[in-house]
Amino acid sequence: MDSVCGEENITTLTVYYEGLNSMHHPIHSAIYFLVIAMPQLCWAFDDDDTLNEPNFKPENFLDIKAYEFRKSVEEEWNATRNGWRIAGGSLSPDIAFIDSEVRLQKDLSESFSIRLQHEYEAYIDTKPMQHPLLEMAYRPWRNDLELSLLATAFYDKRQSDIGFAASYGNRQEDYLRLSWLSVDHYYNEKNYLDDSYYSNRPDTLALEAAFRLNQWQTRLFVAQDGALRRVTPSESEIFRHEGDRLEWVLDYYYLANALVGFTYRRWQTDKALQDAVENREQAIAHQLLDVYWLRPFEWLDELILGVRLDQFENQLRDMNNANQSYGYNFDTLQAYAMAQYDYSEHASWGLGLYLGKIREHKDYLLDQTDNQAASDIQGKLRMSWEYHSLDKHDRFAVHFSLNLDELENDLGDGGGLSYQGRF
Repeated sequence: MDSVCGEENITTLTVYYEGLNSMHHPIHSAIYFLVIAMPQLCWAFDDDDTLNEPNFKPENFLDIKAYEFRKSVEEEWNATRNGWRIAGGSLSPDIAFIDSEVRLQKDLSESFSIRLQHEYEAYIDTKPMQHPLLEMAYRPWRNDLELSLLATAFYDKRQSDIGFAASYGNRQEDYLRLSWLSVDHYYNEKNYLDDSYYSNRPDTLALEAAFRLNQWQTRLFVAQDGALRRVTPSESEIFRHEGDRLEWVLDYYYLANALVGFTYRRWQTDKALQDAVENREQAIAHQLLDVYWLRPFEWLDELILGVRLDQFENQLRDMNNANQSYGYNFDTLQAYAMAQYDYSEHASWGLGLYLGKIREHKDYLLDQTDNQAASDIQGKLRMSWEYHSLDKHDRFAVHFSLNLDELENDLGDGGGLSYQGRF
């Protein structure tokens, strides 16, 4: 399997795009002109050294859309320096969607600040919990230029990360930020558990930006992770990992609280594990394009209409048993409508309708008799209740869903909750 991330940098965008085309995404040609000027993005190794096989239900991405923070709440968070939030809900009897983030900042003076940031998202497989990233920021001329030292702290020193960052502007409004992180910086020098070592040391280069020009607002996150190669001689094991992630938001505010825009997100992880027993490679990816329209009305506090396309792929190659090599695709195109009504100064009702067309197929390279394919229409109705503070800096919501495509046999479609606190 060809590596998709490889030796990523801005000059390898062509390789990035050709790699995506090899996975047959129909929306690539539509979005290519939007990302042509962006470097390829990846995020650092998250300590998951297993090859995963996701277990989806047909309404998986309808559920995720229903549990996510709605657009207006997301914009509140983007302007937040200090806060904590979490959103979650049931995807199946055994699996839940989780998205949480913590932001803390304390200015010790006009020149020096301390920050802590922690993010965790899981909806495909079990991911190890990462340690928070600590940032010590210094403004040498007390203006918008900021230089930072980055670090994560572990009891096991080999897992500690060390890095640097430089940014210009206001982090919550208009800014540009470039950072570099040496992942598992002391692994080779301080590994006391076994004889494993990195023959390729992982590092992460990231770019963040937000700009507003008149009625246009855009936000961009780009990161790049160097190739990881970990060798364990005593077990004849070699583990390789590469990954990528992108998020780009573009909104047009045609009124003060009304907008039209889109969000594009993408991530991909390439992994390979070779030892005395197995020799397998995996490329797993998810991308989404969400186009939306939001507007308040006199009789309704908020109405959101949108269309979202999710495309998920899992390509597995087993070098020891070709019969176990397959390609898996799961796509969902959905239309949705969400309404929010404040019936008191502290509480509101919410209603969401989600209708989607799903396509799922699994193709084995050799044993064609095991191939699987499915196509279906899915629908859900989400009812929610939110309790918030007077200034709406704190929001707590609970959700309950009805399964519209199986009202007789499976009426309930799970529930969830969310909290966002800004302080």
